[in-house]
Amino acid sequence: MSITTLHERKTGKTRALLATGIVVGLGAVGTLAAFTDTASFTSTFATGSVDIALDGTNEGKPTPYAFTAWDSLLMVPASEKYAPLVVNNKGTSPFTYTMATPALAGTTALAEGPTGLQASIVAITGSTCDAAAFAGGTPVTSTGSLSALAIATPRTLAPGTSETLCFQAVLPAAAPDSLSGVTVTPTFTLTAVAAV
Repeated sequence: MSITTLHERKTGKTRALLATGIVVGLGAVGTLAAFTDTASFTSTFATGSVDIALDGTNEGKPTPYAFTAWDSLLMVPASEKYAPLVVNNKGTSPFTYTMATPALAGTTALAEGPTGLQASIVAITGSTCDAAAFAGGTPVTSTGSLSALAIATPRTLAPGTSETLCFQAVLPAAAPDSLSGVTVTPTFTLTAVAAV
């Protein structure tokens, strides 16, 4: 064997060993720790509450709230009756509310037609609900038969707030004698729905 061939073999082996060392070295470097950092976060989700109250109380659940301020036991033709009702949001969520037409007990004719009780609602500032306050209020309903009185367009209340509604009832001058000495009791239901 020539010296050149022996040298080439040694050189080839050396190169192979060196290449293997590089690969092994790279493998070893790959398992070494590197600088790292982490961050984490948590979130909490909770549900809000919807709590509609009338005149600052939770009355009206489930027994209807006695809105005695609007009672009028001695109405005669051409007479009027006004009364304020405060609607409160005592929950933690904003809500919208509506009011359905009433269920009637008693002589329903007193609440129906153009000669029966006519009613409407306005929103007012302050607590005084009389003819002047009603005239200056913001309409919530149109005027019509008491039997058809409803708040169809949802009204919004933020948590911890309230608004005062001024109710008006009028017995028309044309009320017939058949409505003399009779009674009608409407029961209204307000429904609050959480607002997004």
